[in-house]
Amino acid sequence: MDESLIPVVLRETAHIKGEVDVLGYSKYLDVWNHTSLLKSMKRNSITVRDGETLNNMLDN
Repeated sequence: MDESLIPVVLRETAHIKGEVDVLGYSKYLDVWNHTSLLKSMKRNSITVRDGETLNNMLDN
């Protein structure tokens, strides 16, 4: 388990308390409050077409 320090001003602005989720992209990391990420995922769930695209990407 790796740890990174996030400045207080950023944690407060992003309402980050407790557990967080870190999403890795090619050029940056995206840090989410765990509860906020779950809510966002429920509101913006993937479509059947999204799932097919992901499956195609994994098959190649």
